Amino acid sequence: AVNTFIHDPVYNIISICSGKGKQIIGGLYESNDLFSITQCIFDPKPMSVSYIGREKKMKIIVGCWSGYPVYYLEQI
Repeated sequence: AVNTFIHDPVYNIISICSGKGKQIIGGLYESNDLFSITQCIFDPKPMSVSYIGREKKMKIIVGCWSGYPVYYLEQI
């Protein structure tokens, strides 16, 4: 129902796991910086087959494993 696109270079996302993020729980890290994202939410109207996109600037949370992001947590 929700797809999120992060509009930053991959190295910025990776850096969350290696010093530019703070550990919050287990392997989850919150970014120190804001990221440009587009959040696309499925339009719930009957017979709809489209998404509604919203651009945002926000901190993101990723799950890190061996120094790399392997999971994106949808909401902070």
